[in-house]
Amino acid sequence: MSACNSRVGFHLLSVAVAATIAVSSSLSFAKTATAVSQVPEVLSTARSLHAFAGCFADREERARRSWSFVPNESGGVFTDRGSNADTHFTYELHFREGAPNSEISIELTGSLQDQLRIRSEVETCR
Repeated sequence: MSACNSRVGFHLLSVAVAATIAVSSSLSFAKTATAVSQVPEVLSTARSLHAFAGCFADREERARRSWSFVPNESGGVFTDRGSNADTHFTYELHFREGAPNSEISIELTGSLQDQLRIRSEVETCR
């Protein structure tokens, strides 16, 4: 093999390795950005379930997004689970009423944009 062919081969191998690393890194980032939070974030609020629900529901309705609330003995769960034909969901907010403060635990999936939107809405309403 000539020196020229050797350099070309080495260069092509270097480019292929760099491209593989770039694609692998991009896929890893995309996977991280859409992964379910391993540990739900827990926020504290002095607002009642009724006050938080009114604010959050109003924001979802004005944006014409699907949502639901399922009450339970300690408060309830806000989610968009089941609003699509598939099993994808963007958020679950578990609201637990307490005195003097209530807790909201947040589980997020979906795009980074969806996650930031839900975090912003929770911050606005809490």
